[in-house]
Amino acid sequence: MKIKLLFAALVIIPVGTYARSTFSQALERSHQKKAMIELREIATAWEARAEDTKSYDVGKRNPSRFDMQRALVPKYIKQLPARDPWGRDYLFESTPAGYTIRSLGGNRLSPTDDVVYTNGSFQQLPAGVML
Repeated sequence: MKIKLLFAALVIIPVGTYARSTFSQALERSHQKKAMIELREIATAWEARAEDTKSYDVGKRNPSRFDMQRALVPKYIKQLPARDPWGRDYLFESTPAGYTIRSLGGNRLSPTDDVVYTNGSFQQLPAGVML
């Protein structure tokens, strides 16, 4: 009986660990894709506003989410995403000639996880993400 339990533990534990790791990776990829979609939506709205105002400037170099809501909602986007898929605010940078939108990614301490969209295209994607 003890041998059967030991055998079951030796089989089940690695399978469970592998399944949890695979699920975590799939969840992270899902968050990355959602962030990319939301960045494009925000950028499309910001670009439409810039066509009307002839500037990407929204009054501050690093506008907050609330500044962006005032500038874009409801005329250019129905609703600005409240947070990125990891639960943090998107970061915005604005100049009269351009813009940058950034999500800090899954590991906010590592800049290599950032998703960065600048002036109409992705400038940085997490490793393994393809367009």
